[in-house]
Amino acid sequence: MDDLINETDGFIEYSSKTDDLTQMQPIVQKKDFTFSRVQKNKYRVVTRIENNNIQIKKVVDFHIIQLIFEINKEFFEKIHLDIHASGDNAYLCLMLRNLFEKIGFKQQCLSLQLTKVEPSESTFIFLGKKDAETIQSYVDPKKRNGIEIIPVDKFTIIAQLQSNHVLELILDIELTETKRKITYIVEKAFGMLLKHVFLKTKRFIETLK
Repeated sequence: MDDLINETDGFIEYSSKTDDLTQMQPIVQKKDFTFSRVQKNKYRVVTRIENNNIQIKKVVDFHIIQLIFEINKEFFEKIHLDIHASGDNAYLCLMLRNLFEKIGFKQQCLSLQLTKVEPSESTFIFLGKKDAETIQSYVDPKKRNGIEIIPVDKFTIIAQLQSNHVLELILDIELTETKRKITYIVEKAFGMLLKHVFLKTKRFIETLK
């Protein structure tokens, strides 16, 4: 199918500061936010949200993705979020703004099938797996050649309630294995983007009443 959007490894090049990728290495750190390399092609975000005015559990569902999009439109251009009737599954197509079009980069798009599980009353897990097929229904055929799917193979978000008002989040991201490398500069830029998105969303939720 020649008209399909191609998965690409052009997004990533890898060059670690050290040869040892078995130890977690923080790349971007700020209060209540850490972005680290766990090992080659695997990354982790750790953050927390606290709001004494609301039951924090109420924000832990797929609708928070739409909220993240609305709050961070300077980075995101378009979203398709289809939540199944059960509320436990969803499909996400998230189009990033092409901030680097002038230097030849294609527009980046995230395409994931999502599943939510609740192993306990205080733990919520969101599982995401790459979907390179469903996205074809959401992208204008005339624009497909200018779009690349971000090579996120899968990700896991663990949301742990510490109390009725405190939520700790761990996001694990696993990129598709390729022959090309990810430079430290790209890692840093990716971490800075996530920091901005997460902390802006965190600040918004923490002001809710």
